[in-house]
Amino acid sequence: MAQTSEPLANALEERRPAMSILVRKHLMGADMVQVTMLKGDYPTELLRQQIELMPAYGTTPPRGLEIFGGAPAKTLRQAMFAVDGLLKPETGEINFEAIVKPFLGSPEPFVVDTMIVVVEGMPAVPNTTLVEHATDTVLLKGVPLGNDSIEYRISVASQDPEKVKIPTKYQPVGKPETPTKGSSGNNRQMILIGIGVAGVIAAGALVYSLTRRR
Repeated sequence: MAQTSEPLANALEERRPAMSILVRKHLMGADMVQVTMLKGDYPTELLRQQIELMPAYGTTPPRGLEIFGGAPAKTLRQAMFAVDGLLKPETGEINFEAIVKPFLGSPEPFVVDTMIVVVEGMPAVPNTTLVEHATDTVLLKGVPLGNDSIEYRISVASQDPEKVKIPTKYQPVGKPETPTKGSSGNNRQMILIGIGVAGVIAAGALVYSLTRRR
């Protein structure tokens, strides 16, 4: 996995969030979602269309969707609804792509490149919960809030959903990749050939040196 460069990481961290999302697991099993757009004039219909895109990334269709606030009342534009498929407390998985990708690709001045995501009811479990992720297109950092909540800051460097990849849970770093069939033997053979050639060259140089001294 490609790691983001330090200048890009710094640039992503300095961006001002364009929205916040609160997700909590209801006692009955549904994922309750509250979306807040920090621009009060964020288009209502655009927000509705984006929320309805979530099923494309692994959730059920939103239920009970309500959108309220915003201009001309000079308040924040908000939406509330329920879905299934965002949180899996039993496995520690969070469907980040379903949270992030629907809001990409908005026209100016409503582009979303940074968001705050608060997950309630899922404690950060070591070696299970994803709390940090960095690639050329995504920077994700999570901070535990109390014993059962996490606040994430997520920034993206691309508005193309296909280029934004976020795992659902913690992945060990530095795990060796499984070689493709036949590649291991070929690589080992090439290494041995290289070592053999180097040895022949070194031996020839030594013989030549000894010959010159006589």
